[in-house]
Amino acid sequence: MPGRLLSLLLLCCLASSASADEVIESFAATLQVQADGQLLVTERIVVQAEGGQIRRGIYRELPTRYRRGDSLYRNTPFEWLGSSRDGQPEASHIVRAAGGERLYLGSAEHILEPGRHSYELRYRVDAQLIQGELHDELYWNVTGNAWRLPILSASAEVLLPEGAQIVSARAYTGLKGTQGTDYRIESGQGRLALTSTRVLGPGEGLTLAVQWPSGLVTHPGWLKRTWRLLCDNLGLLRAGLAVLFLAGVYGYYWYRIGRDPAPGLVIPRYAAPEGVSPARVSFLWHRGFAEGKRAVRELGVTLTDLAIRGHVHLRDEGGRLLLTRATECQATLGIDEGRLLDELFTDGQPIPLGRTHQPRLLQAVVAFGHRLKEFGARYHSLNRAPWLVGFWIAFAATLVLLFAESEGEASKEIAGIAVSILLFGGIGIGSLLSGGPSFGGIMALLVSLFPLSMLANRVPPGALVAVTVLWLLVVLFRFLLAAPTVQGRRMLDELAGYREYLQLAEADVLARAGDAPAMSIELYERHLPYAMALGVEARWSARFAAALAAGLVEPQLREYRPDWSVGRDAAAIGRELAPSLYRDLASACDEESAASSSADYSVSDAPSSSGGSASSGGGHSGGGAGGGGGGGW
Repeated sequence: MPGRLLSLLLLCCLASSASADEVIESFAATLQVQADGQLLVTERIVVQAEGGQIRRGIYRELPTRYRRGDSLYRNTPFEWLGSSRDGQPEASHIVRAAGGERLYLGSAEHILEPGRHSYELRYRVDAQLIQGELHDELYWNVTGNAWRLPILSASAEVLLPEGAQIVSARAYTGLKGTQGTDYRIESGQGRLALTSTRVLGPGEGLTLAVQWPSGLVTHPGWLKRTWRLLCDNLGLLRAGLAVLFLAGVYGYYWYRIGRDPAPGLVIPRYAAPEGVSPARVSFLWHRGFAEGKRAVRELGVTLTDLAIRGHVHLRDEGGRLLLTRATECQATLGIDEGRLLDELFTDGQPIPLGRTHQPRLLQAVVAFGHRLKEFGARYHSLNRAPWLVGFWIAFAATLVLLFAESEGEASKEIAGIAVSILLFGGIGIGSLLSGGPSFGGIMALLVSLFPLSMLANRVPPGALVAVTVLWLLVVLFRFLLAAPTVQGRRMLDELAGYREYLQLAEADVLARAGDAPAMSIELYERHLPYAMALGVEARWSARFAAALAAGLVEPQLREYRPDWSVGRDAAAIGRELAPSLYRDLASACDEESAASSSADYSVSDAPSSSGGSASSGGGHSGGGAGGGGGGGW
């Protein structure tokens, strides 16, 4: 008796508060399952309006797009059958939103009188029944979990087809994803009545699941199911066609112009191709700037060559290299070498290499790199025009895939995210256009993936996968489409023969060719810059060190420590010179070193339950079809 009295007092308190606060006094739904699988829904919503949220009427949100358990989508458009307020037809209008529809009850020109109002709305919808060989199941979010007002009482009546026997039934209350049990169920012959036993706060809802034997509701055939699945996921079809089209375009261009000419016969050569400097050898062999670091490697081998020939001096001062220009022997400089030195030493002052950024060194590297690109164009084609064709195809396809199925506010969100993606992605792609992947460019491409992940709940997963694949193809074919010319292929074959000679041991060279030049200091120093350009300086220096130790090179010479290598011996030159020189040059060219020293309802869950039948406990509040929410306007 005391418990009943307490419940009565609680209801009285709620009733008195309802007269002062805006609430949904009751939400009652009648769900009639038809033999064709459609669901007739009648919702009766009684509200207390006080001119706060509810000024002109209420609105009801209903999703029309659901994500299935396999990440595909299911569209369920509604057929509105009518609406009324206090027993009289009510003005209404529908606004399309992302993934659903919003039905506004009331008129913008009419202010609702404060007090209690009873709304009724009716619609027909595909219930998305979970159909099996033995049982069919209705898993339905009755109220939705996106209401901004509390619901004092929620109830639902389910009417099954004639002859249906309820096998199992269950309900869930509370926030989305929870399995609250604040409800009461009564079931009979083909009928189920469900009532909540507590107030549902904003964001809370009532979900039901009822199961009955199959055979009373028509099961669509596999052809109809497949056709509907295809129609509901046209974005996936568009995504697949976009990827296939871009792959086909790039594949065509690669087959026509992107395949490397077949290598020729590689014959050991004892000298570099005539008229080709070490920097040009490096650029051709690496098919661009090695490791994407501008022309740092090429500048390094050039400075080594100039130091050996006495045009520049490398001195070690306090653990860092100091580059100075010599004043003698200027007559033996080539045109490009003279221009490089003039660009490096504009004021005649030495250049410290290391952690300090040197603007003039960076400017010289950029100009030096442009000249190398002009030279390399005769031997290696980037085929940039066909690559750009694919780039713009990917750009247009990205816009179509991201915006084709977005509406309303979601389009604005997607637009903002897309701008971020294209901004960072464009920086990364721009680095590829400028001559090869750089660390900053690769990081920009990686950063562009973060806003891409934000689209997970706004666009179909297939579209996201397709966009990612499209741009991976763009990056991949940036390298695949580049190919040596016929002249370039012959040059690469010559360089391969020259490289083979540089990395052989002295005994192997003598055994394979009796006319091979004998090792000497002059021979070692002449070929060292080329060995650095081809990446075999360690093997070439080891070969010289071995010959020196064996007395094959000037037997009276005990050790080899040339001035141009800052006192290193042959072994240290092969092991340390190139890495330290490249590192110091890259640091001095790095501009960054200077700075361092100074309630979404757009997609709902489909009516499926991964933890077993929803009517047997595998569901949750907010699951299944139906859902949405509402509020006042």
